[in-house]
Amino acid sequence: MDYVFDIFVAAFSALFFSIFTAFIASRTRRPIYRKAIWAYLGTLLAAGSGVTMMRLSLDYLAMGAFIAALSGIFLEVAIAVLLRHLVMIDAPYGSYDTTFGARNGPLDDIRNSANPIHYGPNDPLRNW
Repeated sequence: MDYVFDIFVAAFSALFFSIFTAFIASRTRRPIYRKAIWAYLGTLLAAGSGVTMMRLSLDYLAMGAFIAALSGIFLEVAIAVLLRHLVMIDAPYGSYDTTFGARNGPLDDIRNSANPIHYGPNDPLRNW
C-alpha cells in the first residue's frame, strides 16, 4: 500500500508544478514555460523508469519529485521576476519600469490608440 501513496505524491507534485508553471505561462504568454512543464514531466518519467529498473523503493521517486517540484517552482518564479516576465500590476507609478521603453503612465493609456478608453466622453455606454 506504500507504493500507492508514493505514486500519489509523485503525481501530485507533478500536478502542483504544472499548475504553477501554467499560471506563469498564461500570464506571460511565453512558450518557454510550457517547455519547462514538459521537461519536468519527461525527467519525472525517466526517474520513474530508473527507479523501477534499479528496483529501488518508490520513496526515492516520491521524495525526489516533491523536492524537485518545490525547488522548480521557486526557481521558475524567481527567474520570471528577474526577467520581468512577471511584474506587480498594482504597484504605484514609477516603482517599476517596463522593458523596451514602453511607457505606462495614465496619460499614455489615454493616448494609446490600441487601448481605447471606456470612460469619460468616449464611453460608449455614456447616457448623459
